[in-house]
Amino acid sequence: MPLPNEPVKVTGGCSCGAVRYRINVPALEDRPLNPFAPPAFGIKLPGAITCHCNDCRRSTGSFLATGILDIPAPMLTVSAMSPSSESDIISGRILDVLADDYDAEKADADRPPRNQNVAALLPLRQMQSRCIPKLLRSLRNAAVLPLQTGTRILR
Repeated sequence: MPLPNEPVKVTGGCSCGAVRYRINVPALEDRPLNPFAPPAFGIKLPGAITCHCNDCRRSTGSFLATGILDIPAPMLTVSAMSPSSESDIISGRILDVLADDYDAEKADADRPPRNQNVAALLPLRQMQSRCIPKLLRSLRNAAVLPLQTGTRILR
């Protein structure tokens, strides 16, 4: 499902609550173009890629498709608990996201404040695959053909 054209705030994180994130997506006209796609395509950030290749599955240890997000740093805020606050036991935090009264903001009320420190996610940058540069190269070299309906396709 694509993002709406109006501004939207996306929140989430892991089930135990150790990592939380917020993505403040601006209105469509204010979103930057993806620097890895041809400008003629008009692909804007944030964007998502789902890859099924063996390289991505092997690098993540995933059996199914891998999701990769392109999010400009100014849109992303992260809250991560320090390793010293973690314990060796299960957190005991129970999340019933299907409950009628579930509220993500209320569930995160006792967490550290969110900040612009994206350094917490730097280890994720190490997880790269050979297929992504190939995909981006193929997008840069793709031809854009106008159709009678005004839509475009890749050749």
